[in-house]
Amino acid sequence: YGNKDKINLKFKNTKDIYNYMKDKISYKKQEYFYVLYLDSDLMVVGDLSELSNYSSNAISAVRDATNKGYLQRLGGLSNYFNSGVLFFNTKEWTQGNYQDKLIHFMEAPCIDITFPDQDILNCALDGEIGELPAKYNLGATTYLFGSFGERFYYNSSMNVGYREIAEAKKDPKILHSTGVLGIKPWQKNRINPFNDVFMKYIYEVNPEFTKEELSLLKRALTANPQLFKLMILFKNRLPYNVQEVARNLTLQK
Repeated sequence: YGNKDKINLKFKNTKDIYNYMKDKISYKKQEYFYVLYLDSDLMVVGDLSELSNYSSNAISAVRDATNKGYLQRLGGLSNYFNSGVLFFNTKEWTQGNYQDKLIHFMEAPCIDITFPDQDILNCALDGEIGELPAKYNLGATTYLFGSFGERFYYNSSMNVGYREIAEAKKDPKILHSTGVLGIKPWQKNRINPFNDVFMKYIYEVNPEFTKEELSLLKRALTANPQLFKLMILFKNRLPYNVQEVARNLTLQK
């Protein structure tokens, strides 16, 4: 994974990363056969009972819709998964000492990464993560375009293909508010395709909920929704290193 002497993250130090990952992947109730971890920015919209069909691996996840260039930047990974939905077989996880593998990787950081837990998980367990169907973790970008736009966006440079996304959208199980420059459905916007379904659920538990304001930069970028979508489409055709600079600038604002 290269020869770098530190992890380049938004955490203050390696200890912060360690504690975050330990909380995310730990579970104390060993009486459970399976554990399903869910990020806080997603919504379960379908029956999850069939997840038990994917329980043979210690940990399973959905492939992340990232540019394949990112896999190469992380040392040439065989695959790359999104860490927002993680399905654990607790017996296999314990017997395989997978948590020790993650902790060992974090204690000896040697790679420059961007997404804290997700990159660590993929680097430390490359080749050992089982694959869940895309319907168990559909990002907001998958609902941003029409059929032509989807074909253009999910091109051969992506880790996930158009046909896979189209099939998953026929029977979505979990919607994950990733992509769209980090704009979430609890923020004032006309961009995130999960705005309506989020508000439907949030009003059931908090009728007085009010949305957060977007940053000035994101308000400017999304003032015209059609232009915003075109920007996302064509950004995806830029060289990967240019995409990375653009993403870092917008996510920090």
